Amino acid sequence: MLRATGLLMPVMAGVFFASGSASAGTVLPGQGVGFTQVDFLWPEATYLDSPTGCIHIDVSTLQAVTGQASGYINVLTEAGWVVQNVPIRDDFAYPRLSCMFDLGRAGDITELVAQVDYSPELRTSFSGTPSVTFAVGTRPYAPQGKAPGHFTGDPFRVPTIEIAYDHLREDWDCFQPDHSNVQAAFMQCGPASAANSLDWLAFWYGITVIHPHVLGLGCTDAGPDASLVGHMDYYMERVCTSRAVGDGVSDEEMIKGKLRYLYYTGLSALTVEFQAAADGDPPAGNVGAEGLVATRIAGDPTFDFIANAVCLDKDVELGYSQPGGHWVLVVTAGTVGGVPYIEHISDLAQSNEDPNDDQGCEESVFSRLQDTDGDGMLNLIDQPGQPEIDVVVTEWPFGPSRVDEGSWGTIKSMFR
Repeated sequence: MLRATGLLMPVMAGVFFASGSASAGTVLPGQGVGFTQVDFLWPEATYLDSPTGCIHIDVSTLQAVTGQASGYINVLTEAGWVVQNVPIRDDFAYPRLSCMFDLGRAGDITELVAQVDYSPELRTSFSGTPSVTFAVGTRPYAPQGKAPGHFTGDPFRVPTIEIAYDHLREDWDCFQPDHSNVQAAFMQCGPASAANSLDWLAFWYGITVIHPHVLGLGCTDAGPDASLVGHMDYYMERVCTSRAVGDGVSDEEMIKGKLRYLYYTGLSALTVEFQAAADGDPPAGNVGAEGLVATRIAGDPTFDFIANAVCLDKDVELGYSQPGGHWVLVVTAGTVGGVPYIEHISDLAQSNEDPNDDQGCEESVFSRLQDTDGDGMLNLIDQPGQPEIDVVVTEWPFGPSRVDEGSWGTIKSMFR
Protein backbone atom coordinates (compact mmCIF):
# COMPACT_ATOMS: atom_id res chain seq x y z
CA MET A 1 0.00 0.00 0.00
CA LEU A 2 1.04 3.59 -0.49
CA ARG A 3 1.54 5.22 2.91
CA ALA A 4 1.87 8.90 3.76
CA THR A 5 0.80 11.31 6.50
CA GLY A 6 -1.73 8.84 7.87
CA LEU A 7 -3.43 8.23 4.50
CA LEU A 8 -4.08 4.70 3.29
CA MET A 9 -4.39 4.70 -0.49
CA PRO A 10 -6.06 1.88 -2.48
CA VAL A 11 -2.99 1.15 -4.57
CA MET A 12 -0.06 -1.22 -4.43
CA ALA A 13 2.83 -1.20 -2.07
CA GLY A 14 4.76 2.04 -1.76
CA VAL A 15 7.05 3.76 0.71
CA PHE A 16 7.80 7.37 1.47
CA PHE A 17 11.32 8.49 2.31
CA ALA A 18 12.47 11.40 4.40
CA SER A 19 14.59 14.10 2.80
CA GLY A 20 17.23 16.48 4.06
CA SER A 21 20.99 16.87 4.34
CA ALA A 22 22.70 13.53 3.88
CA SER A 23 24.82 11.65 6.38
CA ALA A 24 27.52 9.27 5.23
CA GLY A 25 27.10 5.49 5.17
CA THR A 26 30.00 3.97 3.21
CA VAL A 27 29.32 0.65 1.47
CA LEU A 28 32.32 -1.65 0.96
CA PRO A 29 32.87 -4.56 -1.47
CA GLY A 30 30.86 -7.61 -0.49
CA GLN A 31 28.17 -5.56 1.26
CA GLY A 32 25.49 -5.83 -1.40
CA VAL A 33 26.85 -3.60 -4.17
CA GLY A 34 28.78 -4.66 -7.28
CA PHE A 35 29.81 -3.18 -10.63
CA THR A 36 29.96 -4.33 -14.25
CA GLN A 37 31.15 -2.87 -17.55
CA VAL A 38 28.63 -3.02 -20.39
CA ASP A 39 29.32 -4.93 -23.60
CA PHE A 40 26.95 -3.58 -26.28
CA LEU A 41 25.81 -6.46 -28.46
CA TRP A 42 23.75 -4.76 -31.17
CA PRO A 43 24.62 -6.72 -34.36
CA GLU A 44 25.60 -3.59 -36.29
CA ALA A 45 27.10 -1.81 -33.30
CA THR A 46 29.00 -4.28 -31.16
CA TYR A 47 31.11 -2.37 -28.65
CA LEU A 48 32.92 -4.45 -26.07
CA ASP A 49 34.48 -2.82 -23.00
CA SER A 50 32.34 0.30 -23.43
CA PRO A 51 32.52 3.41 -21.22
CA THR A 52 29.12 2.49 -19.72
CA GLY A 53 29.06 0.93 -16.28
CA CYS A 54 26.30 -0.54 -14.17
CA ILE A 55 25.85 -0.73 -10.42
CA HIS A 56 24.04 -3.83 -9.19
CA ILE A 57 22.42 -3.66 -5.77
CA ASP A 58 21.52 -6.83 -3.89
CA VAL A 59 18.91 -5.13 -1.76
CA SER A 60 18.44 -7.77 0.96
CA THR A 61 22.21 -8.12 1.47
CA LEU A 62 22.67 -4.34 1.62
CA GLN A 63 19.89 -4.02 4.19
CA ALA A 64 21.17 -6.91 6.30
CA VAL A 65 24.82 -5.79 6.33
CA THR A 66 24.08 -2.14 7.06
CA GLY A 67 21.08 -2.66 9.33
CA GLN A 68 19.36 0.09 7.35
CA ALA A 69 16.03 -0.81 5.77
CA SER A 70 15.64 2.16 3.41
CA GLY A 71 17.60 5.07 2.01
CA TYR A 72 19.45 6.22 -1.09
CA ILE A 73 22.47 4.88 -2.98
CA ASN A 74 24.95 7.43 -4.40
CA VAL A 75 28.25 6.74 -6.15
CA LEU A 76 31.22 9.06 -6.61
CA THR A 77 34.10 8.23 -8.99
CA GLU A 78 36.78 10.20 -10.81
CA ALA A 79 34.09 10.92 -13.42
CA GLY A 80 31.95 12.68 -10.80
CA TRP A 81 28.67 11.99 -9.01
CA VAL A 82 27.74 9.24 -11.44
CA VAL A 83 24.91 7.49 -9.56
CA GLN A 84 22.45 9.81 -7.87
CA ASN A 85 19.84 9.04 -5.20
CA VAL A 86 18.72 5.56 -6.19
CA PRO A 87 15.97 4.86 -3.64
CA ILE A 88 16.01 1.64 -1.61
CA ARG A 89 12.65 0.64 -0.12
CA ASP A 90 12.18 -1.36 3.05
CA ASP A 91 9.89 -3.79 1.21
CA PHE A 92 11.59 -3.86 -2.19
CA ALA A 93 9.87 -6.50 -4.32
CA TYR A 94 12.72 -7.76 -6.57
CA PRO A 95 16.06 -9.42 -5.79
CA ARG A 96 18.28 -6.76 -7.36
CA LEU A 97 18.19 -3.16 -8.52
CA SER A 98 20.58 -1.62 -11.06
CA CYS A 99 21.46 1.75 -12.54
CA MET A 100 23.78 2.60 -15.45
CA PHE A 101 26.42 5.31 -15.37
CA ASP A 102 29.50 6.68 -17.12
CA LEU A 103 32.73 4.84 -16.28
CA GLY A 104 34.74 7.78 -17.62
CA ARG A 105 36.61 5.80 -20.27
CA ALA A 106 36.40 2.76 -22.53
CA GLY A 107 38.77 -0.22 -22.56
CA ASP A 108 38.97 -3.29 -20.37
CA ILE A 109 38.19 -2.12 -16.83
CA THR A 110 38.57 -4.70 -14.07
CA GLU A 111 38.62 -2.36 -11.06
CA LEU A 112 36.81 0.83 -10.11
CA VAL A 113 37.81 3.25 -7.37
CA ALA A 114 34.61 4.67 -5.98
CA GLN A 115 32.83 6.00 -2.93
CA VAL A 116 29.47 4.24 -2.48
CA ASP A 117 27.18 5.92 0.00
CA TYR A 118 23.98 4.44 1.45
CA SER A 119 22.36 7.28 3.29
CA PRO A 120 18.98 7.41 5.05
CA GLU A 121 18.50 10.86 3.57
CA LEU A 122 18.47 12.38 0.09
CA ARG A 123 21.74 13.90 -1.11
CA THR A 124 21.60 17.29 -2.78
CA SER A 125 25.35 17.20 -3.49
CA PHE A 126 28.15 14.64 -3.28
CA SER A 127 31.88 15.34 -3.45
CA GLY A 128 35.13 14.04 -2.06
CA THR A 129 37.95 11.68 -2.97
CA PRO A 130 36.93 8.12 -3.94
CA SER A 131 39.16 5.60 -2.19
CA VAL A 132 37.52 2.14 -2.19
CA THR A 133 38.41 -0.35 -4.93
CA PHE A 134 35.64 -2.53 -6.36
CA ALA A 135 36.04 -5.39 -8.83
CA VAL A 136 34.29 -4.85 -12.18
CA GLY A 137 32.66 -7.68 -14.12
CA THR A 138 31.00 -7.58 -17.56
CA ARG A 139 27.36 -7.28 -18.61
CA PRO A 140 25.86 -8.10 -22.05
CA TYR A 141 23.48 -5.39 -23.24
CA ALA A 142 21.31 -5.48 -26.37
CA PRO A 143 18.02 -3.68 -25.69
CA GLN A 144 16.46 -3.86 -29.14
CA GLY A 145 13.28 -5.18 -30.69
CA LYS A 146 11.13 -2.08 -30.99
CA ALA A 147 10.88 -1.05 -34.63
CA PRO A 148 12.15 0.56 -36.83
CA GLY A 149 15.10 -1.78 -36.45
CA HIS A 150 18.68 -2.32 -35.39
CA PHE A 151 20.80 0.42 -33.92
CA THR A 152 23.90 1.36 -35.90
CA GLY A 153 26.89 3.48 -35.00
CA ASP A 154 28.73 3.88 -31.72
CA PRO A 155 26.54 3.42 -28.64
CA PHE A 156 26.02 6.66 -26.75
CA ARG A 157 27.44 7.18 -23.31
CA VAL A 158 25.45 7.80 -20.17
CA PRO A 159 26.07 11.48 -19.40
CA THR A 160 26.56 12.51 -15.80
CA ILE A 161 23.78 15.01 -15.16
CA GLU A 162 23.53 16.56 -11.72
CA ILE A 163 19.90 17.46 -11.13
CA ALA A 164 18.79 20.09 -8.63
CA TYR A 165 17.12 17.97 -5.95
CA ASP A 166 14.71 19.61 -3.54
CA HIS A 167 15.12 18.04 -0.10
CA LEU A 168 12.00 19.82 1.12
CA ARG A 169 9.76 17.86 -1.24
CA GLU A 170 8.48 14.59 0.18
CA ASP A 171 9.35 11.53 -1.87
CA TRP A 172 6.76 8.94 -2.86
CA ASP A 173 6.49 5.86 -4.99
CA CYS A 174 4.04 3.23 -6.16
CA PHE A 175 5.37 -0.20 -7.01
CA GLN A 176 3.95 -3.48 -8.19
CA PRO A 177 5.39 -6.72 -6.75
CA ASP A 178 5.30 -10.21 -8.25
CA HIS A 179 6.00 -9.38 -11.90
CA SER A 180 7.73 -12.22 -13.74
CA ASN A 181 10.32 -11.62 -16.46
CA VAL A 182 10.72 -14.27 -19.15
CA GLN A 183 14.04 -14.71 -20.96
CA ALA A 184 13.55 -13.21 -24.42
CA ALA A 185 14.76 -14.43 -27.77
CA PHE A 186 16.63 -12.05 -30.07
CA MET A 187 14.58 -8.82 -30.49
CA GLN A 188 11.58 -10.41 -28.74
CA CYS A 189 11.13 -7.67 -26.11
CA GLY A 190 7.70 -6.54 -27.37
CA PRO A 191 6.01 -9.94 -27.14
CA ALA A 192 7.94 -10.67 -23.92
CA SER A 193 6.79 -7.49 -22.19
CA ALA A 194 3.17 -8.16 -23.22
CA ALA A 195 3.43 -11.74 -21.94
CA ASN A 196 5.02 -10.57 -18.69
CA SER A 197 2.20 -8.10 -18.13
CA LEU A 198 -0.60 -10.54 -18.90
CA ASP A 199 0.94 -13.16 -16.62
CA TRP A 200 0.97 -10.58 -13.82
CA LEU A 201 -2.67 -9.63 -14.42
CA ALA A 202 -3.53 -13.32 -14.18
CA PHE A 203 -1.67 -13.61 -10.88
CA TRP A 204 -2.93 -10.37 -9.38
CA TYR A 205 -6.54 -10.32 -10.55
CA GLY A 206 -7.20 -14.01 -11.12
CA ILE A 207 -8.10 -13.73 -14.80
CA THR A 208 -7.64 -16.90 -16.85
CA VAL A 209 -4.65 -16.96 -19.19
CA ILE A 210 -4.61 -20.32 -20.93
CA HIS A 211 -0.95 -20.42 -22.03
CA PRO A 212 2.00 -21.02 -19.65
CA HIS A 213 4.40 -18.15 -19.12
CA VAL A 214 7.68 -19.82 -20.08
CA LEU A 215 10.44 -19.26 -22.59
CA GLY A 216 8.97 -19.63 -26.07
CA LEU A 217 8.81 -18.66 -29.73
CA GLY A 218 6.07 -18.00 -32.27
CA CYS A 219 7.58 -17.06 -35.61
CA THR A 220 4.91 -16.07 -38.13
CA ASP A 221 5.57 -18.83 -40.68
CA ALA A 222 6.01 -21.66 -38.17
CA GLY A 223 3.18 -20.68 -35.84
CA PRO A 224 3.34 -20.43 -32.05
CA ASP A 225 4.55 -23.04 -29.60
CA ALA A 226 2.52 -23.65 -26.44
CA SER A 227 3.90 -20.64 -24.54
CA LEU A 228 2.28 -17.30 -23.77
CA VAL A 229 5.18 -15.35 -25.29
CA GLY A 230 5.08 -17.58 -28.37
CA HIS A 231 1.44 -16.64 -28.95
CA MET A 232 2.26 -12.97 -28.44
CA ASP A 233 5.00 -13.40 -31.06
CA TYR A 234 2.50 -14.94 -33.45
CA TYR A 235 -0.32 -12.42 -33.00
CA MET A 236 2.12 -9.50 -33.28
CA GLU A 237 3.28 -11.08 -36.56
CA ARG A 238 6.91 -10.89 -35.55
CA VAL A 239 9.18 -12.20 -38.30
CA CYS A 240 11.82 -14.64 -37.06
CA THR A 241 13.44 -17.91 -38.05
CA SER A 242 14.88 -19.01 -34.69
CA ARG A 243 15.50 -17.75 -31.18
CA ALA A 244 18.73 -16.19 -32.40
CA VAL A 245 17.43 -14.61 -35.64
CA GLY A 246 14.45 -12.29 -35.93
CA ASP A 247 13.06 -8.79 -36.16
CA GLY A 248 11.31 -6.54 -33.70
CA VAL A 249 7.74 -5.22 -33.76
CA SER A 250 6.38 -1.74 -34.34
CA ASP A 251 4.21 0.04 -31.80
CA GLU A 252 1.13 -0.65 -33.92
CA GLU A 253 2.02 -4.34 -34.33
CA MET A 254 2.57 -4.66 -30.61
CA ILE A 255 -0.81 -3.14 -29.69
CA LYS A 256 -2.74 -4.99 -32.40
CA GLY A 257 -1.10 -8.28 -31.46
CA LYS A 258 -2.12 -7.82 -27.85
CA LEU A 259 -5.72 -7.13 -28.91
CA ARG A 260 -5.75 -10.23 -31.14
CA TYR A 261 -4.55 -12.39 -28.26
CA LEU A 262 -7.23 -11.00 -25.95
CA TYR A 263 -9.91 -11.66 -28.57
CA TYR A 264 -8.93 -15.22 -29.43
CA THR A 265 -8.42 -16.32 -25.82
CA GLY A 266 -11.61 -14.93 -24.32
CA LEU A 267 -10.14 -11.88 -22.60
CA SER A 268 -12.01 -9.26 -24.60
CA ALA A 269 -13.29 -7.55 -21.45
CA LEU A 270 -9.84 -6.21 -20.56
CA THR A 271 -9.36 -2.48 -21.10
CA VAL A 272 -6.34 -1.39 -23.17
CA GLU A 273 -5.24 2.24 -23.30
CA PHE A 274 -2.10 3.89 -24.63
CA GLN A 275 -0.33 7.21 -24.96
CA ALA A 276 2.02 7.69 -27.89
CA ALA A 277 4.06 10.30 -29.73
CA ALA A 278 2.59 11.70 -32.94
CA ASP A 279 5.30 10.05 -35.06
CA GLY A 280 3.03 7.87 -37.19
CA ASP A 281 3.59 4.67 -35.23
CA PRO A 282 0.92 3.92 -34.25
CA PRO A 283 -1.16 6.03 -36.63
CA ALA A 284 -3.31 8.83 -35.25
CA GLY A 285 -6.36 7.83 -33.23
CA ASN A 286 -7.27 4.59 -31.52
CA VAL A 287 -5.88 1.21 -32.55
CA GLY A 288 -8.21 -1.67 -33.33
CA ALA A 289 -8.01 -5.37 -34.16
CA GLU A 290 -10.63 -8.15 -34.29
CA GLY A 291 -13.31 -5.70 -33.15
CA LEU A 292 -11.40 -4.70 -29.98
CA VAL A 293 -10.08 -1.17 -29.47
CA ALA A 294 -7.08 0.23 -27.61
CA THR A 295 -8.01 3.78 -26.65
CA ARG A 296 -5.49 6.55 -27.25
CA ILE A 297 -5.09 9.02 -24.38
CA ALA A 298 -4.23 12.41 -25.87
CA GLY A 299 -0.69 13.77 -25.85
CA ASP A 300 2.86 12.46 -25.78
CA PRO A 301 3.66 9.94 -23.03
CA THR A 302 3.74 11.68 -19.65
CA PHE A 303 4.91 10.76 -16.19
CA ASP A 304 1.37 11.41 -14.95
CA PHE A 305 0.02 8.71 -17.28
CA ILE A 306 2.71 6.22 -16.25
CA ALA A 307 2.40 6.89 -12.52
CA ASN A 308 -1.39 6.86 -12.61
CA ALA A 309 -1.35 3.41 -14.20
CA VAL A 310 1.23 1.97 -11.79
CA CYS A 311 -0.58 3.38 -8.76
CA LEU A 312 -3.91 1.98 -9.96
CA ASP A 313 -2.50 -1.52 -10.48
CA LYS A 314 -2.60 -1.55 -14.27
CA ASP A 315 0.20 -3.22 -16.17
CA VAL A 316 2.45 -0.68 -17.87
CA GLU A 317 4.43 -1.57 -20.99
CA LEU A 318 6.76 1.20 -22.11
CA GLY A 319 8.57 1.57 -25.42
CA TYR A 320 11.62 3.78 -25.84
CA SER A 321 13.64 4.77 -28.90
CA GLN A 322 17.01 6.30 -29.79
CA PRO A 323 19.31 4.49 -29.75
CA GLY A 324 17.71 1.33 -31.08
CA GLY A 325 14.40 0.64 -29.46
CA HIS A 326 13.20 -1.54 -26.60
CA TRP A 327 10.04 -2.60 -24.76
CA VAL A 328 10.05 -2.88 -20.96
CA LEU A 329 7.54 -3.46 -18.18
CA VAL A 330 7.35 -0.66 -15.60
CA VAL A 331 7.15 -1.90 -12.00
CA THR A 332 7.72 1.35 -10.07
CA ALA A 333 6.99 5.05 -10.52
CA GLY A 334 7.90 7.76 -8.04
CA THR A 335 9.93 10.85 -7.28
CA VAL A 336 13.19 11.61 -5.47
CA GLY A 337 13.65 15.22 -4.43
CA GLY A 338 10.90 16.21 -6.84
CA VAL A 339 12.56 14.34 -9.75
CA PRO A 340 10.38 11.63 -11.38
CA TYR A 341 11.78 8.16 -11.97
CA ILE A 342 10.72 4.68 -12.99
CA GLU A 343 12.03 1.17 -12.45
CA HIS A 344 11.48 -1.39 -15.18
CA ILE A 345 12.20 -5.02 -16.05
CA SER A 346 13.08 -6.77 -19.32
CA ASP A 347 15.73 -9.08 -20.73
CA LEU A 348 18.54 -6.67 -21.60
CA ALA A 349 20.65 -9.32 -23.36
CA GLN A 350 18.15 -11.12 -25.65
CA SER A 351 20.98 -13.14 -27.16
CA ASN A 352 19.92 -16.74 -26.47
CA GLU A 353 23.53 -17.69 -27.17
CA ASP A 354 24.61 -17.84 -23.52
CA PRO A 355 22.68 -20.02 -21.04
CA ASN A 356 23.27 -17.27 -18.49
CA ASP A 357 21.94 -14.45 -20.65
CA ASP A 358 18.96 -14.12 -18.32
CA GLN A 359 21.22 -12.71 -15.61
CA GLY A 360 19.32 -9.43 -15.62
CA CYS A 361 15.85 -10.97 -15.57
CA GLU A 362 15.56 -10.74 -11.80
CA GLU A 363 16.81 -7.17 -11.79
CA SER A 364 14.82 -3.97 -11.86
CA VAL A 365 16.47 -1.04 -13.69
CA PHE A 366 16.29 2.50 -12.22
CA SER A 367 16.23 5.65 -14.33
CA ARG A 368 15.23 9.24 -13.69
CA LEU A 369 12.99 10.96 -16.23
CA GLN A 370 13.58 14.38 -17.73
CA ASP A 371 13.11 16.10 -21.09
CA THR A 372 16.80 16.70 -21.66
CA ASP A 373 16.57 17.97 -25.25
CA GLY A 374 13.53 20.22 -24.88
CA ASP A 375 11.36 18.44 -27.45
CA GLY A 376 8.52 17.65 -25.06
CA MET A 377 9.44 13.95 -24.79
CA LEU A 378 10.65 12.33 -21.59
CA ASN A 379 14.16 10.86 -21.65
CA LEU A 380 15.52 8.01 -19.54
CA ILE A 381 18.53 9.95 -18.36
CA ASP A 382 20.34 7.07 -16.64
CA GLN A 383 20.52 4.90 -19.76
CA PRO A 384 22.86 4.97 -22.77
CA GLY A 385 21.88 7.69 -25.22
CA GLN A 386 19.12 8.99 -22.95
CA PRO A 387 16.41 7.26 -25.02
CA GLU A 388 13.01 8.89 -25.41
CA ILE A 389 9.76 7.35 -24.20
CA ASP A 390 7.48 7.38 -27.23
CA VAL A 391 4.73 4.91 -26.29
CA VAL A 392 3.14 3.60 -23.09
CA VAL A 393 0.48 0.86 -23.11
CA THR A 394 -1.69 -0.07 -20.11
CA GLU A 395 -4.11 -2.90 -19.54
CA TRP A 396 -6.41 -4.05 -16.74
CA PRO A 397 -9.61 -6.03 -16.20
CA PHE A 398 -11.84 -3.07 -15.39
CA GLY A 399 -13.42 -0.17 -17.24
CA PRO A 400 -11.90 2.83 -19.02
CA SER A 401 -10.07 5.53 -17.08
CA ARG A 402 -11.90 8.43 -15.48
CA VAL A 403 -10.45 11.87 -14.78
CA ASP A 404 -11.02 11.42 -11.04
CA GLU A 405 -9.99 7.77 -11.03
CA GLY A 406 -8.66 6.36 -7.78
CA SER A 407 -6.49 8.47 -5.54
CA TRP A 408 -3.79 9.54 -8.00
CA GLY A 409 -5.10 13.10 -8.08
CA THR A 410 -4.76 13.30 -4.30
CA ILE A 411 -1.23 11.90 -4.38
CA LYS A 412 -0.15 14.24 -7.17
CA SER A 413 -1.50 17.33 -5.44
CA MET A 414 0.30 16.48 -2.22
CA PHE A 415 3.76 16.15 -3.69
CA ARG A 416 4.01 18.77 -6.42
